[in-house]
Amino acid sequence: MGQKSSSDTTKACYCANGKCDVEDGKQLCKCNPGFGNYSEEECRACNCGPGTNCVFQYNRYGKSKICLCKPGFHEKNGKCVGKSCSTESECEYPFKCLDQGDGEERFCALESCAIGDNCEYPLECVDLGDKGGKVCKRKLCSEESDCKYPLTCVDLGDRDGKKCAYESCTEEKDYCEFPLKCIANGNGEHVCARQNCTVNDDCEYPLKCVDYGDGDGRVCT
Repeated sequence: MGQKSSSDTTKACYCANGKCDVEDGKQLCKCNPGFGNYSEEECRACNCGPGTNCVFQYNRYGKSKICLCKPGFHEKNGKCVGKSCSTESECEYPFKCLDQGDGEERFCALESCAIGDNCEYPLECVDLGDKGGKVCKRKLCSEESDCKYPLTCVDLGDRDGKKCAYESCTEEKDYCEFPLKCIANGNGEHVCARQNCTVNDDCEYPLKCVDYGDGDGRVCT
């Protein structure tokens, strides 16, 4: 049971399939993962898919379930479904071709993570809350200082807003600022990034081969 306010010392608190708190005299039913608030005292199973939550809302027929699908997924017949895939190349970066835990079809989805884990650089472990839990994705930003060098705050043309990402470049026109190089990122794009290396001799003088421990491996810097 959560903390009670000074004005509420006797009210019983109950929450099926969740945790009950009483704050300022009002009972709050905080649902377990995979459950949604059906009433002030009851959470019901969402059954929207692995790692997915929901809400229950009134309509003319009573209460209906709305799945809170992860990015890249949409609701269909009471389940969150995404673009089906068989290989990674069918998914748009940073989505991966993942089995959603039911042993059936694979979908393009963001990889789950735990805060403190190293997501594949330059992705970070971001908590989406009810919209999908913790996943590896680009960090949102509003200005350059929000991003860790050599990432820049870029408008990628999606509705989420600007994100920390590598600046784009082309093989024909390498305008990257030293010590960055125009490098193929493996997703069909070229970006301004540090050159990977194994020893100092792989780097252009006076750069050295350094491991920053950020999941990007050893790079020339």
